[in-house]
Amino acid sequence: MTVRLLDYPKARIRMLVTSPVEASHRIVACQKQKATVEWIESMRPGSVFLDCGCNTGAYSFVAASRSLTVHAVDPHVPTYHRLLDNLKLNEWAQITPHNFALGDHDGRIGIAHQVAWQKL
Repeated sequence: MTVRLLDYPKARIRMLVTSPVEASHRIVACQKQKATVEWIESMRPGSVFLDCGCNTGAYSFVAASRSLTVHAVDPHVPTYHRLLDNLKLNEWAQITPHNFALGDHDGRIGIAHQVAWQKL
């Protein structure tokens, strides 16, 4: 496990990296989704940002660095725990993590989906 900086030049955001997928996708999230970052930056300080399916929290941290109140939601337990690790690394009080799914019915993630996520 290593700690790397997220590719957001306006704040020092540390992220735990444990796989090549995290290194090649999650650490460069801001470069890959410039429109998302611009949208977050356009929000007024103090606004509430709901990051549904936040994964390990890249955009949640960008929003928090802009003085937004953040609710970071991810249903996948291992990913949620990585979000918690990243919160500890950065000590961002304005991010509230949530471990539940948002949807129109109750249910479990299919086994094939769980196996795919475990390979990350």
